Amino acid sequence: MKYVIAIAVTGGLLAASSMPSKADTIALYGDTLRTTCSLEQREDFNLLVYVYHQAGAGATGCRFRVPFQNCLVDISGPAQLNQFPNTTGRAVDGVAVYYGDALTGWVHVMTLLYWSTFYPGFPHCCEQPITPHPSSETGEVEAFDVDGDAEIAATLSGIYEGDASCPCTTPTGIPDQEDSTWSRVKALYSAR
Repeated sequence: MKYVIAIAVTGGLLAASSMPSKADTIALYGDTLRTTCSLEQREDFNLLVYVYHQAGAGATGCRFRVPFQNCLVDISGPAQLNQFPNTTGRAVDGVAVYYGDALTGWVHVMTLLYWSTFYPGFPHCCEQPITPHPSSETGEVEAFDVDGDAEIAATLSGIYEGDASCPCTTPTGIPDQEDSTWSRVKALYSAR
């Protein structure tokens, strides 16, 4: 009986530890209300890209890159409007942003301003991904937890001049922790 109880308790602990935690997401939006990831040019020839961090259990910063896409022909920029003074680097090359305090919820990290000499000047349905910073510790886009440790963050790409034919993606980049943990538990029992 004690053996069965020990297995049940161990199984419960393993199941609890295999639950995926709320992952942070670094996302690109076309507006400050985060209603669309379609990045659309305004009639003044400008295009604003809002970079947000959805911070789960408290984040002290993030590290990522928003590379200039080949589809952006005759486009200039980006000018980078930082929301936090402790920002190192440029988004197109790799940027690290430190918030100073542990923040939760939606954090407006920065705004990128692109411009064109004509309207409409931006390509239809061109994806703008968020990629890892060249100095990434994990090799992925990163968020920093309350202890300053780098953790993998999911990403949500923007779409230049998006519409129904090229909808926004769902966040990507987080390893499936639940499946990998469950696979290890199954391997323990199948070896017997």
